[in-house]
Amino acid sequence: MKHHLHSVIVSYNRLDLTRQAISSYLETVSLPFTMVVVDNAINVEELQRAAAASGVRVRALIDLDVGQNRTGVQPGEPALRLADSIHRAGNLELKGICAYAGHSAHVAGFENRAASSRRALAQAVATRDLLS
Repeated sequence: MKHHLHSVIVSYNRLDLTRQAISSYLETVSLPFTMVVVDNAINVEELQRAAAASGVRVRALIDLDVGQNRTGVQPGEPALRLADSIHRAGNLELKGICAYAGHSAHVAGFENRAASSRRALAQAVATRDLLS
């Protein structure tokens, strides 16, 4: 049964889970209206390998770590290097970045929470500008 997913986040650090997620993604989604979020070169390599084997082109977003410290590549030069690896992958197309600042929701006090959100946004905007 085909599912109509609109986005999939593939940001595992374990290679076996990355492979499983990518295989499941390519078997169950309707392309080209989906995007995969990647946060490291292994994700890019595995996604490229699977996309090439399936004969499809996959839209990719860079998962940017703006302070959550769970997934994502660091802003700035590390994100630029990841973007370069996506550009070199023949079956991937870089469409943008994803910068989730969930950690800001747990900051006490409105002003402190707003400042945390602004810091996260500033990192995302600076990285976007670097990638442009």
